[in-house]
Amino acid sequence: MITASDVQTAGAKLEFGSNQLVFSTVVTDSRLVEPGALFVALPGERADGHCFLKDAVARGAAGLLVSKPTQERPENVALFSAADCLRTLGNLAGLYRLRIAPIVAGITGSCGKTTTKDFLASILERKAAVLKSQGNHNNELGLPLTLLSLRPEHKIAVVEMGMRGLGQIRRLCEIARPQLGVVTNVGQAHLELLGSRENIAKAKGELIESLPPYGAAILSGDDPTVRAMARLNAGKTMFFGFGPDNDLWAEPTGPQSAVFHYGSDRAEVTLPSYGLHNIANALAAAAAALALGYDLSDVAAGLARAQISDLRLKLQTSRGGWLILNDTYNAAPASSIAALEVLSQLGSQRKRRTVAVLADMLELGADSPELHRQVGAKAAETVGELVTVGELAAQLAQGALAAGMPAEKVHSFSTSEEARDYLLSELRPDALVLVKGSRAMRMDKIAQALRGDEEA
Repeated sequence: MITASDVQTAGAKLEFGSNQLVFSTVVTDSRLVEPGALFVALPGERADGHCFLKDAVARGAAGLLVSKPTQERPENVALFSAADCLRTLGNLAGLYRLRIAPIVAGITGSCGKTTTKDFLASILERKAAVLKSQGNHNNELGLPLTLLSLRPEHKIAVVEMGMRGLGQIRRLCEIARPQLGVVTNVGQAHLELLGSRENIAKAKGELIESLPPYGAAILSGDDPTVRAMARLNAGKTMFFGFGPDNDLWAEPTGPQSAVFHYGSDRAEVTLPSYGLHNIANALAAAAAALALGYDLSDVAAGLARAQISDLRLKLQTSRGGWLILNDTYNAAPASSIAALEVLSQLGSQRKRRTVAVLADMLELGADSPELHRQVGAKAAETVGELVTVGELAAQLAQGALAAGMPAEKVHSFSTSEEARDYLLSELRPDALVLVKGSRAMRMDKIAQALRGDEEA
């Protein structure tokens, strides 16, 4: 429940209407307005929410929050103004989070945030009502909307925290006030925006700096940069990884399984996803759950039934007989190398010819060509054929060739459409095809075409 007084406390001024109103929900998309909602008009890249005030009122909005002058004075609707509606929205979410008072677990890292979130929520749901971030709600807009969907029955909120610059995670922590902070890793994602891996670590470390003294930091002990973040934490720290020098560690037993060790306790864990990197994500989630008083039996059961967000190494069938490993949510050097390793393992396991379809990896800065070549070299070691999409990905092809991949096994295309047409004409039924890249590169369209809309 959000009141008109809450909106004013968050930094808005009541321009028109009753100060006694109570709002059922808070939305930023007029199409999602339900009777009694507060509609927040945000200027966006594609559309300005101020253009949809009448639509919001027609759908039953009881309040409007604007940052631009408007002549709208609808009957029985409160009008609020603020210099910065996004900041006011964040402040409002922070007030509401304090009112509901759940335990908040914040998760950040260059890779693995979403899968770790899914794993952790699945474990915690065994004993408590859990709210988790949906989709890509991990920024200054998405995180407030997640917190504003809290209900009194929610005892724990598991939220992703993304960033595109220094200070952004600190702002998210001001809103969410996490008591638990998880850092999965620090990689090269966003190098173009932050300039160096050190700055990326500094940005991720804002989560750990923001934890209260009674909180807990959950850190990758195998990543020296992340392990060093322990010095930023005033409370408890737990390390996870593949070495026994960590508080929680794993012995992999297969592409989807491992034995987890915690002190003298051990548990056999089977995951619904593939790869060492996902075992690492499961370790991060498990360590967070252990810090909250869960045990390894809870961890094993929760991980086994976890529902992983779509487009992340999802194995799919096709009308052509080939199998597709669909990983078209995003791409970074570390996640691309991990995906290639999974492709190699599954290809051997299922006795299938392996094909990797890789696209431009974005926002890597001056090191981008070399990082693409490194991924290409990994492809030469692990897979039978490489298809690249985009100008930057041509460096992937160069890396593969330099590492000894035969030229007839390397194919480069400028667009996803060209790559799609090549694959549809050349793939054989015995192929296992990794399609890896961001939606900005339209790699999801390649996977859709290869699949023929039939999924395993």
